[in-house]
Amino acid sequence: MDSVSLPATCKNIGPLHVSLNSRECVLKNFHAIFAELYSFLFGTKAKLAKTPKPWRVSLLLEVAYGGWTLVRETILSVFCHCKDIEFLTLVNLVDNYIPLVLSIYSIVFKSNDYTLYYKSLLRCWVMFMVFGRRHYDKALLVTLSAFMYWQGNDHPMHHTLLEALVAFDEYPVENFHSLLRSSTNMTDTAEQISLKAKEIDARKHELHSFKSAFVPPKTFNFSRKRINKLKLKAAKFLTQKFGVLHSNPGMAKSLPRTKRQSKSITRYQLPNLFGDKIVTNKVLPLGFTSVKMPPNPEK
Repeated sequence: MDSVSLPATCKNIGPLHVSLNSRECVLKNFHAIFAELYSFLFGTKAKLAKTPKPWRVSLLLEVAYGGWTLVRETILSVFCHCKDIEFLTLVNLVDNYIPLVLSIYSIVFKSNDYTLYYKSLLRCWVMFMVFGRRHYDKALLVTLSAFMYWQGNDHPMHHTLLEALVAFDEYPVENFHSLLRSSTNMTDTAEQISLKAKEIDARKHELHSFKSAFVPPKTFNFSRKRINKLKLKAAKFLTQKFGVLHSNPGMAKSLPRTKRQSKSITRYQLPNLFGDKIVTNKVLPLGFTSVKMPPNPEK
């Protein structure tokens, strides 16, 4: 592998895409829990879409984790010896998955900490493997393999990553691509697209000044004060959720296998978390997908 491998890899599975897709995966796999949280925060009539917009996904994850930080020590002290499957699933979500997907790009990558970013990528790869996220599990493995190769062979690229990890950010490219896509038509030729791209690049400062003068700025509907209130409500939601788990332990059960069911998939009912919905071991902690015999909560 040579020094040109990283840009190609980052184009396929860069830090921004890892963050966005991992957030989406977490919300989709635990949609029932987030839908219940959404209704708790904004009223019973508020329904969470099956595929929410990215800003709404980030808001829910941020609020859920903020609420968890307020009650974490108390909850863990009460459940310190608990091995109930539903408890482990919920803790794995709020104490492992959510902080990982929230911080991998905006904090870990932006802080230019290569060692921590590598460890976070490894955890994201494990999460994608558990979720059965096609393509992303393999693409992340390629990225991790490249990092290990450069480190093991003392390649110059390894030293470049240690010193300037944050330089390998695909956001400028993605932002430019969105501008180009909004300024071109599907029927444009390659030459027309090329000319438009050069025009946008040459006039980017003029376009920014024009938009700032004539286009009203978008305002975020959730102030910091309101977000803090939502975090308090999320803390109340999580407290009630763990209270239900405490009052109704041992409700989780595995379902009989069907004829066409994959050997790696086990179906479960987790009524305290997902209601009547049947889920698979993808939502459970790693131990329920990485070994042939699932862990025994009684031991």
